[in-house]
Amino acid sequence: MSIKEKLRALQALQTVDLEINELQHAGEAYPKRLGELDAERATARVRVEAERSRLTENERLRREKETEIQAEKEKIKKWEARLAEQRTTREYTALAREIDIAKKAMLNLDEELKGLGGQVESIKKALADREGELNRFEDASAAERAELEGQIKSLSSQVAALSEKRTGLSQNVDRELLGRYDSVRRANGSGMAAVVGGICGGCHMHVRRQLYNILLAGSSIETCPSCNRLIYAAEALESQAE
Repeated sequence: MSIKEKLRALQALQTVDLEINELQHAGEAYPKRLGELDAERATARVRVEAERSRLTENERLRREKETEIQAEKEKIKKWEARLAEQRTTREYTALAREIDIAKKAMLNLDEELKGLGGQVESIKKALADREGELNRFEDASAAERAELEGQIKSLSSQVAALSEKRTGLSQNVDRELLGRYDSVRRANGSGMAAVVGGICGGCHMHVRRQLYNILLAGSSIETCPSCNRLIYAAEALESQAE
């Protein structure tokens, strides 16, 4: 295989590799955006659950207050029934004091219960608002999510097709050159560059005149001292093609 043939094979391979790189780079934004949508949805759901928890806690506290009020009522009823049984003024006064304390406690509990009841509507409204926000977000993001997932699927198919094409093209590349090329490509994004006017197209650094003359002769494929890419003189390849 001549130098020109080796270069042409590498060029064809790199063309496909660059297409794959471009697609993969373009596709990086799609999973990121999906992640953002997932995070926004999770935040909206957390807000809904927070309001549901507030409502559940309110219901629990109201049941608790109702139970306490009922207990105070039963105590008052029982003690009031015992008042007539008291034989001394002291006993009567002591029991009456307990009844009075229980009634005050019941009044306080009743006020607390009313306060909790007054919070129900505001909590339910807040819950409805949060649920509305979540539903609106789900509706608004559904089309975008479907488009993103479609783009990801399309890109995956394109990359798979190009990867299969790459496998075929790599069979035409010299094994030793392919190993060098792949090693540099993994590190730099591209494994080969043309030298034009003594400047490497990969790193834009000047190559030594002696090395450039070797490239112009078109007798070998060299390595850029600065970026390690495989390099060739564009002028030499063009003249060989004419």
